[in-house]
Amino acid sequence: MKNVAKDNSPQIEPAGAWARLWASVTDGLILGIPSLLLYFFLLTPLSSLILSSKTAEANNLVKIYGIFALLVSLFYYVYLTVKKGATWGKNLYGLRVVKYKTTQHINYKTAIIREVTKISLGFIPIIGFLIFLLNIFIVIFSKEKRAIHDRIAGTQVIKVTKPWSIRKQLVLLFLIIILPIIVFYVGSFLISNIPLKPLAKTKDCGSNLDCFIIAAQSCSPAIVRNSGSIRSSYNDEGLKKTFYVEIKGPKGLGLNNCTVYEKVENIEVKLSDNQIKQLLSSGKSQQEISQLDGLIHEPSRAIIGSAWTCKVDIDYFVRILEYTKRANQSESASWGYGNCVLENSGHNPSQSIQSQKNNNAREEDIYKILSAIKWYMENNKGIMPHFITISEREISKSESDLCSFIVPNLLMSLPSDPKKSNSKTTTDCKTSYSTGYTVVRDPRTNLITVKAPLAELSEIIQITR
Repeated sequence: MKNVAKDNSPQIEPAGAWARLWASVTDGLILGIPSLLLYFFLLTPLSSLILSSKTAEANNLVKIYGIFALLVSLFYYVYLTVKKGATWGKNLYGLRVVKYKTTQHINYKTAIIREVTKISLGFIPIIGFLIFLLNIFIVIFSKEKRAIHDRIAGTQVIKVTKPWSIRKQLVLLFLIIILPIIVFYVGSFLISNIPLKPLAKTKDCGSNLDCFIIAAQSCSPAIVRNSGSIRSSYNDEGLKKTFYVEIKGPKGLGLNNCTVYEKVENIEVKLSDNQIKQLLSSGKSQQEISQLDGLIHEPSRAIIGSAWTCKVDIDYFVRILEYTKRANQSESASWGYGNCVLENSGHNPSQSIQSQKNNNAREEDIYKILSAIKWYMENNKGIMPHFITISEREISKSESDLCSFIVPNLLMSLPSDPKKSNSKTTTDCKTSYSTGYTVVRDPRTNLITVKAPLAELSEIIQITR
């Protein structure tokens, strides 16, 4: 009887694609934690460099971060693979990286070749992603389940032990996932709330907006006092405001956040020359006009002294300031801040934005209504709708029912004041409607005035033709 030699070669079981996939995911999460921490640690000096307009130094710091992250990744994969035979992720699933057709650990040279090849293949332009997909197919369908980088380095990933219990895997994965979340929220808190030291002494720009805009571009501490008027076609003098605006500096560790403090120092509202002429022509006396002038100024006094602190986007803040300079409208300097804390009662910037939008809509509505009335009169030999009387009445179904005269021939729909509960436009003149706008005819000049009694921000919105 012949003796049959026993096969003493080790039994090698190639690692499956599913186990390798989850091992890679685990390793990626493990490396993500220090990378995220490093990002937050580097963010403070990076922010200071960018805000100081040192772009080259900032780019160099980003490159250093990239190189360091790559070296950390290489060290993790190479060192653990050589010393332990597997990374922590592979060890979790009972896998080992060995020399091809053996169970021997690989050396540093082989490990470096394997990792550098794996990284390099992914960065090949255009075909890098295709190689990644090819690797997946090779691991899934080939008998030995050796990826391209395994074939080049002469290695193989094998299964040597049972993976950790499901309970241990879940605990580890939970920790791996939850730690980056904690780091993220802690880092976000630091970015949003920990103030940086001022980059320079506060610069007093006086009333020079150009000086203030230059400071705003780098969020450098500066102050400015800006005065201007809000003008429109119905008010050529209107609302005059004086703002005190101060850039406090960067807010937290963020690259593009800036803290801005704003305060209303003074505000004046008075009737324009055109409005006074219209009031005189309507029969108002000088005393009545003076009383009215005082009444419209009174509500604005409550706004004086209002202040708020806002966290703003630097680029958007600069655009707002440039628009303010061009338009000479100090009110626009508080537009778009969004994330503001009101420090004194009175003027709320977010409410002011909406109020100004409402007033703009009112002016447009009044213009549409007056234009439609004018077209109606031109089509009817100068005869105006009989609902327009010398008594001021609301344009509504119950008072001055103008809808049937101008809708839909001259207007597709009759607009309503933005603050009316039924602010939708009216298209069916047979139904009840209420626009919130009033109309009146001057008996001496026969001119028609449409007003917006619900106007906000102490503005008087009316147009006479």
